[in-house]
Amino acid sequence: MLTGIVIRRASRTTHLLALASYAAALAAGVSSGVAEEPVWDVGPGQPGMNDRINVLYAGDEASPTGSALIAGGMFTSAGGADIADIALWDGSAWQPLGEDQSFGDVFSISPFQGDLYIAALLGPPPSLWRWNGESWTPINDAPNSWLSALAVYDAGDGPELYVSGGFVFEASDGWTDYIVRWDGTTWYTAGDLASAAYQMLVWDDGGGPDLYGAGIMGVMLEGGGTCNGIARWDGSEWSPLGGCLNHIGNALAVFDDGAGEALYVGGNFTIAGHVSARHVAKWDGADWSPLADGVNGEVFALAVFDDGSGPALYVGGEFSEAGGVEAQNIARWDGLSWSALGEGANDIVRALAPIGEEAGGPALAVAGDFTMIGGQLANRIAFLRPASSDMPGDVDGDGEVDTSDLLLLLAAWGDCPDPPADCPADFNADDRVDTADLLILLANWAG
Repeated sequence: MLTGIVIRRASRTTHLLALASYAAALAAGVSSGVAEEPVWDVGPGQPGMNDRINVLYAGDEASPTGSALIAGGMFTSAGGADIADIALWDGSAWQPLGEDQSFGDVFSISPFQGDLYIAALLGPPPSLWRWNGESWTPINDAPNSWLSALAVYDAGDGPELYVSGGFVFEASDGWTDYIVRWDGTTWYTAGDLASAAYQMLVWDDGGGPDLYGAGIMGVMLEGGGTCNGIARWDGSEWSPLGGCLNHIGNALAVFDDGAGEALYVGGNFTIAGHVSARHVAKWDGADWSPLADGVNGEVFALAVFDDGSGPALYVGGEFSEAGGVEAQNIARWDGLSWSALGEGANDIVRALAPIGEEAGGPALAVAGDFTMIGGQLANRIAFLRPASSDMPGDVDGDGEVDTSDLLLLLAAWGDCPDPPADCPADFNADDRVDTADLLILLANWAG
């Protein structure tokens, strides 16, 4: 019996050594394994929406919609169902929020006091609605006009919802132009603007959090005139940021390019402050600077996302070139240079939002007017997924597929133990380590 056991063990060892020699020979002709590139997931856009998406909101656990992704726009169909203007992505399919109804081109979404608020550009008033997790309620005493931006800001007396749009409105403490704030019960003035904001966010430049707005919006200057495109509200007045944009600001984001957090604005301008900046610029709290040569068309969306190669600023809009690189309507800025995302999108990108696992991520949700992205059919929305950090064949998890992984695979040859989770060399999940797994390893061989 002992002799038989020794013979069988010797036979298995010889077999494994032969396989190792065979594998080494094959590996010499296999291309070197490299990290995967980010990939487009077009599932959410098949069939997607039948008209444009203006805004994306990625919820969190405190939101009445949970961590789902919310899309707003002027569509009447989402995922092949009759869903108008606003829809929820639950991680696998589009769903309505409550009874289907038309809101009229949803343009902004914001949480406030545990509820979700949406603002609309078109359609009959009211243009401001509240979702409490079960039903929609119109805010009938809101400004009776189109609304373009929502944001929550605490100037010291508690969080308030700021609402901007095309209105002149009588609040409880006087008349206000294009901007107003609400504590959930009463409307108050919030300074005066010369036009509406298209996006607002809160950022702390080191001197305390302020509310920033981008839009056509003009700030009244002492001595007359206005400063257009972008402004800051400190709780008592609006002020310019070291100068103005020479035209419209559409989008805002906060990004750290390695030199510290800064505010980025995108829009339809060529000058920021007194600096030449094509359609996108950086404000560090004191000065404006361009992002190399910028982009050659209007920017509508900005977002920060890590595609597997580190956090970067993603820029969406209507352009064909970024920093001299061909880039169709979407591009990536890493703080030093621009890069394209494959074939890009065949029409305008209007909204960008990073999403977590609960909404089907990690991914960057990309939405707008397009019907193709990355060379694939995607009706108005798709997800950009990070490069995989798990390379098939990397048994020991060191980021390379090499001799160490080959020896571990050969040592595990045969049926997997129970549970199968204890079988890292079973790449095809068939509960067995065999030739199929060996070939997967070889396909990713790095030496």
